[in-house]
Amino acid sequence: MVTAEDVLSIATEAGRIAGLAIRPEQLRLADAGDAGALPATAGRAVFLGNDSRLHLQLADGTPLMLRLPAGTEPPAPGSAIAVAAAPG
Repeated sequence: MVTAEDVLSIATEAGRIAGLAIRPEQLRLADAGDAGALPATAGRAVFLGNDSRLHLQLADGTPLMLRLPAGTEPPAPGSAIAVAAAPG
């Protein structure tokens, strides 16, 4: 399996920029102390019926989007959050 680190390593060695797509359902809100959690800032949440999509920005400026299950209260825009890979 090719990891994100593999892609970035190859791109860096070749002097190229790499892009990586992550599906919103593969991410989750996390506690700042969780293993692998990355600090981020919450953006707007968009309600889609069965769930919501939360727009966010990592500390380095990378934009991401994650899926919030139905009934999950989204964090306020501008609040400090953490994001991690969803289990599985």
